[in-house]
Amino acid sequence: MSDLPKDYRYPSSGVSGPTTPTKKVASRSNIPSPKANLTPPRYYKKRVASTPPRREELLASISSINNNKENVDFHRQQRSSSSHQTAELSSFYKEYSLQLKSLQSDVNNHQSVRDNLSNKNSLLENEILSLKFKLDSLSSNNSVFVEKVKSKENQLKELNEIKILKEKNIVDNHHLEINQLKSTHDNELSSIIRQYKKKYESTKFSKLESFGNQKKDINEKLSVISKDIINNEKNLNSELRKVDNNQSKSNIDWLKENQTQYNEKTKENNGLTKEIYKLSENIKKQLEPDCSNKRKELQLQIENNNNLDSELSDVLKEKENLIEHISSIQKKLLDLKNENETQLKLIEDENEKRKILSKLIIENDTNRRIIHNQFQELRGNIRVYCRVRPPLKKITNSPQTSHFSIEIPEDKNILEVQNFDQTKGTQTIKVKKLDSNNNATYSFEFDHVFKQDEGNSEVFNEIEQLIQSALDGYNVCIFAYGQTGSGKTYTMLNPNDGVIPMTIKYIFNSMDSLKKNGWEYNVSCEFIELYNENIIDLFRDNGPTKDSISHEIRHDDQSKITYVTNIKRFKIENISDTIGLINKSKIKRMTSSTGLNSHSSRSHGIFIIYLEGYNHKTNEKCISKLNLVDLAGSERINFSKVQGDRLKETQSINKSLSCLGDVIHALNRGNKNHLNSNDLQKTRHIPFRNSKLTYLLKYSLIGDSKTLMFVNVSSNEAHLNETINSLRFATKVNNTKAE
Repeated sequence: MSDLPKDYRYPSSGVSGPTTPTKKVASRSNIPSPKANLTPPRYYKKRVASTPPRREELLASISSINNNKENVDFHRQQRSSSSHQTAELSSFYKEYSLQLKSLQSDVNNHQSVRDNLSNKNSLLENEILSLKFKLDSLSSNNSVFVEKVKSKENQLKELNEIKILKEKNIVDNHHLEINQLKSTHDNELSSIIRQYKKKYESTKFSKLESFGNQKKDINEKLSVISKDIINNEKNLNSELRKVDNNQSKSNIDWLKENQTQYNEKTKENNGLTKEIYKLSENIKKQLEPDCSNKRKELQLQIENNNNLDSELSDVLKEKENLIEHISSIQKKLLDLKNENETQLKLIEDENEKRKILSKLIIENDTNRRIIHNQFQELRGNIRVYCRVRPPLKKITNSPQTSHFSIEIPEDKNILEVQNFDQTKGTQTIKVKKLDSNNNATYSFEFDHVFKQDEGNSEVFNEIEQLIQSALDGYNVCIFAYGQTGSGKTYTMLNPNDGVIPMTIKYIFNSMDSLKKNGWEYNVSCEFIELYNENIIDLFRDNGPTKDSISHEIRHDDQSKITYVTNIKRFKIENISDTIGLINKSKIKRMTSSTGLNSHSSRSHGIFIIYLEGYNHKTNEKCISKLNLVDLAGSERINFSKVQGDRLKETQSINKSLSCLGDVIHALNRGNKNHLNSNDLQKTRHIPFRNSKLTYLLKYSLIGDSKTLMFVNVSSNEAHLNETINSLRFATKVNNTKAE
């Protein structure tokens, strides 16, 4: 318990209890422990009023009851006259319990809503953190991509510049080479053309000159011939023929000569053309490889540039996608932030409501605790329940059961259980004495009577409110009384559904629900038996052998807690281990065979639970003790037919039970003498020390402690007298109010 204060005292686990316990003032807790699933008792007294009393009237009624408590006559008629007020308080308690349940349900609903909002908020916060982490990673990746893009862009720029420079150099070199080749070729061609033109001009000039001379000669000859023609037509004709012949010959010769020269020039020109072609081929052969290499490099560079362009476009697209994704994430983050702010505001509102409801719960739990305790006091701080054991139809000699069995017919049932009287708040059991001389009927009234067909679960449903009182800080004692074989051990210690195992389960379940309101409990237990006025530790390590250590009973008058020295106390940490320890230890109890039971318990078994609670929210403490007692069977010596040690055991058992009756009688007499409960002088006149049983149960029978007695009876006609004696003893207890 991490929230307990440093000075908070734990009982030792597995170690003997202190010889002299530390005295410590335990302030009574003003804030009760809430019980969400509080089960109301099965029966309540009916209220006469048609409407529930107002709070002022209830408080005035409670005050009137408390002021007149000293003047109350515990006669049975006056108890029935005050039953109307008890019925009204029972009705108010029932309605107030329903209101508390409704409020607790609202609180649980608000708390579930708050938990859902808190879970949703935590999920949103986790999602925001994951989105922030993704955003950071995307931002870092984006920065890396941006750097890569920038580096790629720089590389691309450099490559573009290199490309441009190389292209420019290649083009310039190519143009330069082409220009050089062109200039060389043009020079050679112009030289050839000039030579050709020169030769052509010279040939033309010479031919024209020769033609001019010939023409001149011809013209001269023509003039002579014209003259001759004029002189002599015949001569003219003859001359003309001669001239024509000569001219045709000369023309033919000239044409032949010109044709020859033309062919020569053509050949020469063709040679020059071939030479020019050869020069062109040589130029191509020399420059084409370099040009092809340059073209390949240029093509590779272009492809590389295209790849870089595609990569750049992909990077730019990815960058755009990242920008869009980041913008969507930022938008989503903004939406989540707005939603988170809304949820935080809702959570703050729910927290404010929860604080208000927590205050209301504390206030209403205080009222619940007060009303719960007042209701328990009105029902009786000493309460008596009767339980009828069904008849056994088979003889059983098993050592695992404490029941005796006698075969009887079913139609001779001497007990009649009437229905619960809701007006009086009691239930009546009638005993029929089937005798040929005297058919008498005895009536007994108790707080509740359990029929033969009601099991241990129904029994525990009636007593669980007393366990809640123990958790609230009040000392509680529950003991089973009755003759041997009437079902006491079955009621208290049955492994599955006995009072002790069910109490341990109830305490653990309540502790889990009380943690929500700040309550932490330290629970420990002891298991002892009283055999022939000797205290024996059932948790001892020496097995079934006798306990050789002496034990003393010590009282802490301030905390109202009783301790037994040199007793092993175990801290209760889980249900199964504790129940297993109880089942293992109860085998060590003193048992023997009697005339009534083959496996009768010859000692009083007392299981003690120490409850120490601390509320770290309100600094409240509560210390209480819960005694669960399986009394030895009450029986007449002449009827049980015991001798020797068994006779001594029976005498010791009857003496302790008689002392218990004397103590209760003294308490009843103290009430009639109007003794104040705060006056400790009266305890000197109550014979607690006459028996270790009553001395051990001292603080469970006085003050504000709660005591419940189970009177277990048999429906067998053979046990009629024992049944009547048990019911009379229980009636004496039922007529007693604890101080």
